[in-house]
Amino acid sequence: MTVSNRYLLRILCAVFSSMFFFACSLEDDAIIELHNRAHAARIPVTGLSLDRTDLTLNPGKSATLIVTVQPADAWIKDVTWYSSDTGIAAVDSNGKVTGVTAGIATITVTAQDGGFMASCDVTVANAGIIIGDTSVKLYLNNGNTVLTEGGSTTISAAETGTYTVSIDQGNYSEILWYVNGTVLSQYSSSLSIVLTKRIPGTYQVTVEVIAAGERNTGSHSFVVE
Repeated sequence: MTVSNRYLLRILCAVFSSMFFFACSLEDDAIIELHNRAHAARIPVTGLSLDRTDLTLNPGKSATLIVTVQPADAWIKDVTWYSSDTGIAAVDSNGKVTGVTAGIATITVTAQDGGFMASCDVTVANAGIIIGDTSVKLYLNNGNTVLTEGGSTTISAAETGTYTVSIDQGNYSEILWYVNGTVLSQYSSSLSIVLTKRIPGTYQVTVEVIAAGERNTGSHSFVVE
């Protein structure tokens, strides 16, 4: 090999080495850029909240708690649900709470990212009627007494005056009142009815309401002696 050829070979080797280093540098820069972008997209959770802090349910009835994770574009929005007493109120992985037996339990939701928590106190009671997510109770005499769902009240036939049975104001699409199975058309869509008769006997007062597409009934009996 002549001196000139050796010189040319050295030049070619230097050029190819430079090109290879440049290509490797470009590839490394691209990998670093993608890595930085991936980490920049991982926005951490800064908090979370529930749509309510207290809830009342009858045994066997359910309502769903809605959790909001902040910020809205957080990278990891996974949460876990926990009940302080599953014998009173149970909760599933979607935040659906179901009343089991009378008592009070706390439902807690925890963010997997950051460990932020929010809670709702759940009261499970036999009194009242639950319509969807709205607690509706039967009241006697303008709210002075809460009537027990399925219970009875004894009154004297000799008493004077009237008895008013009412429910809470709510977003109902329909309200019907019955006494011993007969609908009281004059009280259609009314939040209360008035009882005036004092003839001895048992009178079962039933209210039927529709709210959020769900139909529920509740009743209370009056025993006149």
